[in-house]
Amino acid sequence: MTNRDALSLHRGRVMSSQCMFHQALETERRAKLNFWEEDTPPIKGIRLTMANPQGTPEVAFSCHAALEQDAQSVDQRLKMPGWMAEFENCGGRLVIADVGIAELEHLSADHDLVLLAGGKGEIINHFAIDPVRTQFDRPQRVLALTYVHGMQPMENGGQINFNFIPGVGEYYTFPAFQLSSFHAERPLQYYGV
Repeated sequence: MTNRDALSLHRGRVMSSQCMFHQALETERRAKLNFWEEDTPPIKGIRLTMANPQGTPEVAFSCHAALEQDAQSVDQRLKMPGWMAEFENCGGRLVIADVGIAELEHLSADHDLVLLAGGKGEIINHFAIDPVRTQFDRPQRVLALTYVHGMQPMENGGQINFNFIPGVGEYYTFPAFQLSSFHAERPLQYYGV
């Protein structure tokens, strides 16, 4: 059960950034769910850069490391609808509906195992934060995500770039296969996330 169908996910807002490394990609490969692998630009390394805390243009610190195995990033607006279709193609029954307390009780009575995954909505409000497992009662960061078309890779090729500006914040860039890549008539380019 899910409250969003494949088309609304596909046409919806960006859900999150995502970069998957070798072990997670191998899980997708074993399950034959790596539908976009051939089209997705490889991520071959990681660079960490910290701006000078005094605000001068010099970089305070920078280092680069190659990954032993490529990582990849696929827009979840492509991935999730594709997986939903594959689930149904394999005989699964996907129900599009909101799940509240009554529905959860019904599911629990009719099934041996019910897994609940959610971040918002009525049902999540019934699961209090466990102070033994976290010291926080609210999110610790404010995040935004933008796909930038035409961004060129750095000198080391496709990589994750962690950029920290003390007192201001941080931003990350990495190449991704995203929704407009899928529909583009031109060759796949790098996209900042």
